[in-house]
Amino acid sequence: CAGIGLRRQRMFQRLYSYAEVRNLHLEPSAKCQAACPMCGRNIAGGRTRANLPLDEITLADFVDWFSPAFLAQLSTLTFCGNFGDPIIAQDCLPMLEHARRMNRRLHLNLITNGSARPASFWSDLGSLGASAHFALDGATADSHQRYRRHTRFDTILGNARTFIAAGGQATWDMLVFAHNQHEVEAARAVARAMGFDRFVLKSTTRFNGPDHRVLDDAGQ
Repeated sequence: CAGIGLRRQRMFQRLYSYAEVRNLHLEPSAKCQAACPMCGRNIAGGRTRANLPLDEITLADFVDWFSPAFLAQLSTLTFCGNFGDPIIAQDCLPMLEHARRMNRRLHLNLITNGSARPASFWSDLGSLGASAHFALDGATADSHQRYRRHTRFDTILGNARTFIAAGGQATWDMLVFAHNQHEVEAARAVARAMGFDRFVLKSTTRFNGPDHRVLDDAGQ
């Protein structure tokens, strides 16, 4: 058994060489203020799942886990999430600022619903030369909030505007549904006028059919 374990360990060392890592994709938080119906963190857009640990990575964790030498060798650092939104992590910005100090060439990338934090957060993030993907599912608040529940369309646009003005590179990510597909070109025009670098359309295969049950916060 010891021999098998050693061979397996050596195999993993060949497959995952610490010194060869160039791209790091990190989920800083399992917390999120949104309630998107097909997100795995909640039950059909309703209550947060009881077995989801609402934890987050702190700046102290980040500094402890990732040495200056490791951060210096990276090409890209992406903050995203399967269950949470990175901007909800208290130390989201300090972690990105630390990574920038360790590596001036590092491409910082944030994927977010964009509907939180004061303007200063977005200005400071933009001044880092970061990229950010904003989830904007329509050209109007009504269309956007039908799926991207508990987020504010105007707040996201304002945060994106501040971010872009500070030097950030913004991408407009739009999930396309039957209820918002008529707004694609209007949304594209708004993105262009605001100075977004990219406009990306996305579809989903998470729904199992043409209808999807959606619950409110009380589970009704």
